[in-house]
Amino acid sequence: MPRPKHSDPAKTFAAIVDAAVVVLQEQGPNHVSLRRVSEASGLSMGTLTYYFPNRQDLVEACLDVHYQHISAGILEFHAAVTEGPVDAALIRHHVGRLVDIAFADRSFLQLRALVMAEAQQYHPGRLNEHLLPTLDLAVKSLAEAVGVEPQEVRLAALTYNYAVARYAVLTDEELTAFTGIDTLDKARARVREHIAEGVCRAFRLA
Repeated sequence: MPRPKHSDPAKTFAAIVDAAVVVLQEQGPNHVSLRRVSEASGLSMGTLTYYFPNRQDLVEACLDVHYQHISAGILEFHAAVTEGPVDAALIRHHVGRLVDIAFADRSFLQLRALVMAEAQQYHPGRLNEHLLPTLDLAVKSLAEAVGVEPQEVRLAALTYNYAVARYAVLTDEELTAFTGIDTLDKARARVREHIAEGVCRAFRLA
């Protein structure tokens, strides 16, 4: 299919992804479809399918937004660790920031869970081009800074990452019920504190 006339490809692509994110956040991961995004963006189905031939491509573009958020937080963490000094306060601050990103990106994490359940694996390109290199970068800088074996740092990072993702996909009602804390803000703050404390202990900074 030829590219739609009188269009700026980059702007059109971004507008479609923005509309998909709105659908995701307002209607939930099960409703991210070509038709709904076409309606939300005000673009024709022909234009939409020129840029995204199928739903899977559109969903992956949504997930790219989430991984950009996570990457920004990890790179900020990496820069702080590299500059040093590394102490419990620094770890708590940046781990807390990553927890906040996860809570803010709940709908993205729900979408990721659905995609992985269907595919039964991470997207191969995303795993090798983004996830593993980002993990390697974080592990290397942290291991050197805190004097802990890289393998131990790697497993701790994975353990707490999965814990954070699980907390983040809970509904507001589930989070307060499971934590036994009466308000959402307090429950999220306590989870943030708990995860940060655990990471500090793992890195012998408690």
